[in-house]
Amino acid sequence: MGESDQGEIGPVKITDLAWRLGIDKSTVSRALNKRPGVAAKTRERISRVAREMGYSPNVHGQQLRGGKSTTLGLVLGTNVANFEPHFFGPFTLQLYRAAADRGYDLLILSDQHHPDENIADVIARRGSIGSILLGEQSTQVLEAMSGSGIPCVQLDNYARDFPTIDFVTSENQSGSHMATQHLLDLGHCHLSFIGDSNLDYGPGSPAGKQGLNPLYERYTGFRQALAAVGLKEIVADVEGSFQDYVRELLTQAKPPTAIVAVSDSAAADVAEIARAAGIEIPADLSLTGFDDVDSRLVESLQLTTIHVSQAVQAEIAIDIILNHDPGRTERLEHRVATDLIVRTSTAPPSLQSPPGTVLLT
Repeated sequence: MGESDQGEIGPVKITDLAWRLGIDKSTVSRALNKRPGVAAKTRERISRVAREMGYSPNVHGQQLRGGKSTTLGLVLGTNVANFEPHFFGPFTLQLYRAAADRGYDLLILSDQHHPDENIADVIARRGSIGSILLGEQSTQVLEAMSGSGIPCVQLDNYARDFPTIDFVTSENQSGSHMATQHLLDLGHCHLSFIGDSNLDYGPGSPAGKQGLNPLYERYTGFRQALAAVGLKEIVADVEGSFQDYVRELLTQAKPPTAIVAVSDSAAADVAEIARAAGIEIPADLSLTGFDDVDSRLVESLQLTTIHVSQAVQAEIAIDIILNHDPGRTERLEHRVATDLIVRTSTAPPSLQSPPGTVLLT
């Protein structure tokens, strides 16, 4: 039989794969379950055809609910070692709660721990009926999941180059616009944007605009709010680390009187650098964040920030998987509303602030 022949309608079984491939079903079973006795080339061919046919083994789930799996996968994004625990930790807990409330377990994985395997094969082998992709994902993971037939949804990010993968994220652009507008309403006209503290900064790159799509959306919201009133962002002409950039920004001849930070953790880093330079918040510098997840952090800074609902995002993501329609071709895109939470890290600009505005040319 040729590999292009049509298989039977209904759930794909090992016998269907064996028929399609012209291989004994015991060989197919050994290959899919990573057992010895199968040549590497044959194993790869079997895995490829299994993905093409939409085969999803339920190793664990066959023992539950008469053969129905109750396992959902959670794939952590790239560079797990640098995950912000005060953001992704609560997110993972919310996902666990949303899954448990619906009678499902959560299996946590990372492709970094399976470097020589297709992550979709790993998920299927563990009996997961679908998977959430949390944070920024590698192209390898996105390619594997988009071609696997396994229901999946990205959370807190989305892939522009993989338009078939559903996503759930916050209203990042409008949220950042709200924070910026709050500062404009207070009378600030010298504003800067500070992005991901894990990135190096170059001349004219105030935000670290690369990285997660939501981070770029937050920068876009900031720029839109300034453009609406004819203002241009204050930047520092320095190349180096995040710390170098912020120090130069705050000590230049015309420093910003307010900073919109891409996240609460980035705002905390800005506040630490400002304090070391003798700059007081909010007397000398107003500061906003984004997330409102780590209560200890925002309370210690009394940080004005944009509140995101991780609980709502988690519930939507789980429900997308559980209600997956295999016949649907368009991507589901969910953006969850955000709220501005005003605390005391923002205030009107000091009378000693540099006069005048910087108009767009």
